Amino acid sequence: MDAPAPRRHPVAVVGASGLLGAYLYRTFGESGPAVGTGFHHGGGELATLDIRDEDAVRALLAEIAPRAVICAAAVSNVERCETDPEWSSEINVDGTLALARAAAGIGATFVFLSSEYVFDGVEGPYDETARTRPLNEYGRQKQQVERLLPSVTVCDFVIARVSCLYGHERTGKNFVHQLWNAAAEGREFRAPSDQVGTPTAVANAAQVIHELVLRDARGIYHVAGPEPMLRSHFALLAARELGLDPGLVRPTPTAELGLLAPRPMGAGLLTDRVRAATGRRLWPPREGIREMLAEGPLRAPAPGAV
Repeated sequence: MDAPAPRRHPVAVVGASGLLGAYLYRTFGESGPAVGTGFHHGGGELATLDIRDEDAVRALLAEIAPRAVICAAAVSNVERCETDPEWSSEINVDGTLALARAAAGIGATFVFLSSEYVFDGVEGPYDETARTRPLNEYGRQKQQVERLLPSVTVCDFVIARVSCLYGHERTGKNFVHQLWNAAAEGREFRAPSDQVGTPTAVANAAQVIHELVLRDARGIYHVAGPEPMLRSHFALLAARELGLDPGLVRPTPTAELGLLAPRPMGAGLLTDRVRAATGRRLWPPREGIREMLAEGPLRAPAPGAV
């Protein structure tokens, strides 16, 4: 009688109901066992988990025994972080570090999703060795986790910094969805004309992070598209690819957008290291939009989505 096949340890994607988390959950699930969690949108096949509850976090990880834990759970609203730093820090810093400690406790690799907002945008685009100097609360929270992870996880971690993510999303919050929603209603879309970012197709980012985990990578990687560009230029490109009227895109200086949180102007991420580590090709913006459309048409946000 043949011996039973050894049990494969899953990958845990915490925050699998969000933009990048949903794609990561799907990507890891296609290659092996994966467990996903959500908070506001938990339930169904996603376990409900509040990462601020360290006892609950430890209990779940002990039960599923993952080989890697990916933290896609976060308050990603930059303005909300600026106006409510104490509340957002409980999730983005305290909750993330609680999850990292629990992962370390069972010997799992911890993957933290960080941001280009750890940089001040003065000397971008940036590689992984550049000094971090965030301008806003969201960036400071990401920087704080980056600094503390080595002591929490004994260097068994990956930091994946991302930028300008776009793709299908149930809440319709990302840049391309906002553009599509505005144009579909005939509304003007004001896009920053002085902010450089790196448009990143979320499906491609999930593939790259998947490859980093499979290859047992460690350290910091910039997981982004290959072309830093002004956000207004990206909006115009996206409008044309989506078949929208580019005349509805109004390039606007950041100072006129009424934002509370300061933004880095000349940011952008360099990706030589992640390309060498994974062998993955990164999708330029035009290809990323076309791949997004190939998945299916854009739809209005799901009822009750926030």
